[in-house]
Amino acid sequence: MELPEIVARLGGADRVLYTDCDVIFAAEVVPELKANRCEYFAVAPEGVRDDYVNMNTGVMLMNPNRLRETLPEFREYISQNLAALEKESWDEAASCWFYRDASGPLWHRLPPELNWTPYWGWNPQARIIHVHGPKPDQRSCLDSVSQS
Repeated sequence: MELPEIVARLGGADRVLYTDCDVIFAAEVVPELKANRCEYFAVAPEGVRDDYVNMNTGVMLMNPNRLRETLPEFREYISQNLAALEKESWDEAASCWFYRDASGPLWHRLPPELNWTPYWGWNPQARIIHVHGPKPDQRSCLDSVSQS
């Protein structure tokens, strides 16, 4: 959420690639990112490779200028919906719920190879591998597993 303002303070950029810290860059990504549309941001699917409604924010191609335009409303939305977001997936739910309208998602698609997850199987074309794990709201489920 803070990235658009940070980018502006550092001199600006038309596009920024954000990734969580649990990713591995397996190959060059710049040419494909340059060719990708990005009005607000572009993301890949979360769990099912062709489900772009349930997107993953662990790798995002961001348009910081456009995101900065919506930042006050986005922050207000998060503040108003914090309890519901806590029950979902925090930042993913916030972006998913805020950046959609009656016609559907307002985000663009990143190819799954730019946010590949190991449970999809081996893919030699994967450029960014995202080894994401449990979310904070799944802690009680993890704590309930007995240790052998």
